[in-house]
Amino acid sequence: MMIRLSKKNEKMFFLVSSANWEAVVCASDTEEAAAIAIEEASMEFEKDLCLSPTITVFNVNDICMDENLDPDLINLFYTPTVLANAGMHSLAKKYSKVIGLMSKNDTNDFENFDNIDDLL
Repeated sequence: MMIRLSKKNEKMFFLVSSANWEAVVCASDTEEAAAIAIEEASMEFEKDLCLSPTITVFNVNDICMDENLDPDLINLFYTPTVLANAGMHSLAKKYSKVIGLMSKNDTNDFENFDNIDDLL
């Protein structure tokens, strides 16, 4: 898994695939993404590395920002449900309550809170 905080002018996420493997990498462009992915795959699989004649690289950032993107390719999940599915039931309940409070109040009411527990 790869996770990071999003910042402007930062490297982008790319999904790279070839033969029977895929990789998600951060890179400046598609060529760098392909190179990083094949290096990592080579280290991971060593002599068992399989390569197809082409390597496919998708710029995940561009795909996510595409206004013409097919809506069927996008899945939205209610955060408390995902938290509960991950076994984080207490946090799911708290976050559900916060969402309820946010829908009733202006979000500026929450600026002085550093912790979700301060709201509850």
